[in-house]
Amino acid sequence: MFYSVDKIENGYAVCTDDNGKRVRVRLESIDSRIKEGSVLIMDESGKFKADSVEEKKRRAANFDLASKLFK
Repeated sequence: MFYSVDKIENGYAVCTDDNGKRVRVRLESIDSRIKEGSVLIMDESGKFKADSVEEKKRRAANFDLASKLFK
């Protein structure tokens, strides 16, 4: 399951999972540098890390959708 970072506040990444559930993840438990809009995945050990491949896919899909809307 993927988690999209909505915002970062008070030492937490506030994320939304693929089912729409909101989750708060401590920044110190994330193995990567992240920012708002990053996409996280949980590895086998339970640690969160950024998934740049999935993030690029989602950004491209959003760009394509926006392009179609504003033609």
